[in-house]
Amino acid sequence: MSDPNRANLLVEGILHAGEVDRLVAGSAPTEPAELPGLRLRVLTYLARLETIAEGRPALDIEAARKIGWVLAELCDAGAGLDDQQRALVRGAVEYYVLDHDVVDDTADVVGFDDDARVVNAVTAALDRSDLAIEL
Repeated sequence: MSDPNRANLLVEGILHAGEVDRLVAGSAPTEPAELPGLRLRVLTYLARLETIAEGRPALDIEAARKIGWVLAELCDAGAGLDDQQRALVRGAVEYYVLDHDVVDDTADVVGFDDDARVVNAVTAALDRSDLAIEL
């Protein structure tokens, strides 16, 4: 992702600086054939969260499910995306599957808020506002 895109995300107030940095760090060239593997990573992580949620009432499993569903949808639609868009999808997937991102996903009731903001920024960049997650 280029610096103007990073600046746009910051200026529009969609993401905090740390969130942008982690999204950019995870955004890497991604071929269409890699998208099913990314989708599998999302669903595997979500399955792990489902198990963890049983013992952690602070974990917002509903938010985790919504984010996982949107990311799976983006991976499914990825063949129609250009190189930069696929890189953004990869960045959002990488951000989501990090337990210890800006806010620890499993330790706090707002643990997935930063993940949702990242996904919303990517859906906005892909002109897929239909997939935006309400915070």
